[in-house]
Amino acid sequence: MSDPVTIGLMVAGTALSAKSAYDQGQVAKNQANLEASNLQSSAMQKRMAAIQEQAVAQRKAITAGKEAALVQSRAQAVAASSGGGSLDASVVKIMSDLAGQGAYNKQVAMYEGDSRAQALNYGADLDTW
Repeated sequence: MSDPVTIGLMVAGTALSAKSAYDQGQVAKNQANLEASNLQSSAMQKRMAAIQEQAVAQRKAITAGKEAALVQSRAQAVAASSGGGSLDASVVKIMSDLAGQGAYNKQVAMYEGDSRAQALNYGADLDTW
């Protein structure tokens, strides 16, 4: 049989080993919590950037719409002042083309913002996951 001193040393060694393993686990847990917190912060920043990208795109779309309206107005004024009439088929075609281009420019602005926002939100999802 083992003597009590040997048994005591074995128990103490086991206790120290268990304490060391516990401490290492706590350090790993704290590091994981810190990393999770950093990723949550990163995700929040990406989501805010996504919202800002969409807001910028909306402003660009509004500007594109205003520019298209001004170009159409100018074209209407030029057509009327030329004496040809604003209801002439070629004028109507030009006006239609201008309106179409304006609508297209607005949609492109929104698409670009939505695309950038989607990429940022995807990155935020990855951070959160």
